[in-house]
Amino acid sequence: MRSTALCVFTLAMTAGVVLAAPAPDKKDPTKEDQEKIQGTWKVESGEFAGAKNPEQLLKIQLVFSGDKIVNKVGDAEKKKGTFQLDATPKIKTIDVRTDDQLVHGIYKLDGDALTICVDESGEARPAEFVSKEGSKVALVNLKRVKP
Repeated sequence: MRSTALCVFTLAMTAGVVLAAPAPDKKDPTKEDQEKIQGTWKVESGEFAGAKNPEQLLKIQLVFSGDKIVNKVGDAEKKKGTFQLDATPKIKTIDVRTDDQLVHGIYKLDGDALTICVDESGEARPAEFVSKEGSKVALVNLKRVKP
């Protein structure tokens, strides 16, 4: 009887310690992606309005720093703005705001590979990673530039 009581007491104390332990931190996927996207990315391939690899796309580099984004061609900064990610939906979203425009897009981030699809008309967010002829949708595949 005494050993049964000791066993019950031990189990109760163990359960109390386990229940009192802090819950593991939930990971914030948006914050994780925000950290992972930081740095310089070079366009490897792309489409605009259904045209594959237009020359102007292949010259672009995107630089992410904090919540800032800079579109560069060579050393020249072409456009500056801010960006906001949301990694919680099934298809992750990115919004980019410049002085004169807000564009909505979607993105995939996999290690040193980044795919972004934006509707440059600013009217809608693409639902898929496709740039159709006649649209103002840009689809770019980028690779991280190693320092």
